[in-house]
Amino acid sequence: YMVELGTSAVVEHLKEGQGKGTIETDEDPVVIYADFSSTRVARSMSFIMARVAGEVVYEILPAVNWVTAWSFVKNIRRALKCPDNATIVWVTDGETTWVDPIRKVFPEAVHVRQFHKERLRGLVYVHFPHGGERYTLRCLWDLVLNEGTPSERTQAMRRYRSERTARKGEATTET
Repeated sequence: YMVELGTSAVVEHLKEGQGKGTIETDEDPVVIYADFSSTRVARSMSFIMARVAGEVVYEILPAVNWVTAWSFVKNIRRALKCPDNATIVWVTDGETTWVDPIRKVFPEAVHVRQFHKERLRGLVYVHFPHGGERYTLRCLWDLVLNEGTPSERTQAMRRYRSERTARKGEATTET
């Protein structure tokens, strides 16, 4: 009860500043970092937060899902005032709930998805338009961090995955 009460008080305080004004910037590119979060202590409260041109933007929601992602992306579009030719870059977690809203509301945006789930950790997808088509570049995060040189741990994980895949292939062909 005390945790729920404390969380409710924080939410009420945050709601006072929610949804006011516009976000104006002359930056190019305009980078939007966004993520879902739940308090994990209060069952009925979650947050979507973003940092856009130095501004922190958030919404308080009962749940984070596909519908709330659409709402949040549309609200960012309404609030964002930037040059018409500015490149917009979204950086989110790997959740698929971000993909459609960003593609529809910001059709010319570059969308970088960083995966945090254990089995996908280290993967980065970059969705971008070019010549009227949509493309996705898939790379490993260590390539970005180390300018193309993977760490020893990453190399060991790649060897392990490669061997595991080979063993699965052998098992499939033997049966």
